[in-house]
Amino acid sequence: MTLGAAVMSAAMTLTSAVYEGDATWYVPGGSACGITSEPTDLVAAIPAPMFARHHCGKQAAVWRGDRSVIVTVTDRCAGCRHGSIDLSREAFARLGLLGEGRIKVTWFYLDESPAPRSTDELTSFAPAPFGTAPSRVPASV
Repeated sequence: MTLGAAVMSAAMTLTSAVYEGDATWYVPGGSACGITSEPTDLVAAIPAPMFARHHCGKQAAVWRGDRSVIVTVTDRCAGCRHGSIDLSREAFARLGLLGEGRIKVTWFYLDESPAPRSTDELTSFAPAPFGTAPSRVPASV
């Protein structure tokens, strides 16, 4: 089993919803949640059909291969398909090159029971990407 498959398998046992889709990037500002974000914030927009006000402020772990980032949902993405996620420029850059424009990712909400709620808990079930790249996980989590 590949490392990515092992992480996905572990995540699926811990969460009720693991999403796979495309990640794109945008420069954040005002949002559907009424939250104003800075260009350097680690935030995301979820597809409009998946968006409801209770998603505002939820944290999500997003990963691609051995790279990961934890983002806060602050907006909805009108053009995103179900399972995809629009990441702030800063968040996207932690997973790939901005020039790629669109990359395949896997993500889940951190507050869905019994999903892990901290980077320590993430490390306990997913030694990679979270355990091998601590500099990619925001210190505020």
